[in-house]
Amino acid sequence: MTIRKTLIEIQNSLSFEKLEPFKEGTIWSTFGDEERNLFAHLLLMQGEQQLAEGNAQVIESFKTAAEVSCQSPMILFRQGKILSQYKENIRCLNLAIQAFSKAIEQNPLFFEAWIERAHTLILIGMFEFDQTYLTEAKEHFEHVYSFMDITKVDLGQFYNKWGECLYALGKISGEPCDLQQALSKFRLANEYGCEEVEFINEYGQCFAALAMLLRKPEYFEDAFHLFDRAVQYDSNHFDSWFNRACCLQQMFEIHPTQFLEREAEDSFVRAAEINQELSLLWFKWGQLESFVGKIKRDNEKIESSFEKFEKANQLDPNQPGVLCAWGLIQLFLGAQKEDISLIQSAQEKVIRALEIHPEDGQIWYMYGCCLNELGRYFSDLRYLDQ
Repeated sequence: MTIRKTLIEIQNSLSFEKLEPFKEGTIWSTFGDEERNLFAHLLLMQGEQQLAEGNAQVIESFKTAAEVSCQSPMILFRQGKILSQYKENIRCLNLAIQAFSKAIEQNPLFFEAWIERAHTLILIGMFEFDQTYLTEAKEHFEHVYSFMDITKVDLGQFYNKWGECLYALGKISGEPCDLQQALSKFRLANEYGCEEVEFINEYGQCFAALAMLLRKPEYFEDAFHLFDRAVQYDSNHFDSWFNRACCLQQMFEIHPTQFLEREAEDSFVRAAEINQELSLLWFKWGQLESFVGKIKRDNEKIESSFEKFEKANQLDPNQPGVLCAWGLIQLFLGAQKEDISLIQSAQEKVIRALEIHPEDGQIWYMYGCCLNELGRYFSDLRYLDQ
């Protein structure tokens, strides 16, 4: 049987263990270009399987694939693509960067390799919360823009990825200019027909982030229209429903109306139907209900917020933000009803938050509020002295 037929048989049966005899470099001189490419392809398949199994031999498989293909840019590129799928494995991401770098060394105009290297830098930058990686990714997009053939590029996707990079940079840098530049790229992506729900959702998030950073409520309206468009595009997309709810919550706190309250509540309900396991969902929902309850003096709504905060705490225990929000609304209702059990429960939560963040002045202020209410309830000045 010829080498080619043997390799094809291995490909069809996925019997990668039969590749072992071919890994000896001395026999590669008998391979033609077609056999080399096929063997390298099979090594990538084997490496992908090894990576999924947590088998460290993946490194050797990828190394052999690069060698037998004479450092083929496409083989190196595909290695990077496989490795970059493991978004929460920093070692895999760094190995992907190396693979894309080698592909670019072999072909400096390899458009896809530049883009994927930039995308992987974004993943590392967000993982490490380090804008150095994001700045380098931004430079990649600027470089690619200088040589790419626009007739051969999906401009919607290109500007979407560029916008994603700038948005990530803005989230870490806190600079409005980065978010403004991200919006400009997202607008271009929109003009060039990008219609993916992830794009629409992130476009909306960028507007919402800028609204909070610049304190410009009108940007929330732009964000809302995009989140609304996203849920119409995909009614089961959790992130879009959740972001729609949070956006409406912000709008409601600025200008409380029945419409905004109802729409925000409905969006939280819809998000929870899709995914009930995110603590942040219940925390934000609890914030909405506690705010509604306070301004409307609606004790049932306030007590409903207790349930939301309790659920958030169950999913991600002892987060100071959750404890403080929960404690604060308990303190509010406890003072209103002169219910000592609620006041003491609020104090316990604030004390727990202080144990985690003893240097946080805001939490100390809340602790003082608890002591003030206890002193008022018991008519005991010793609480006030504390």
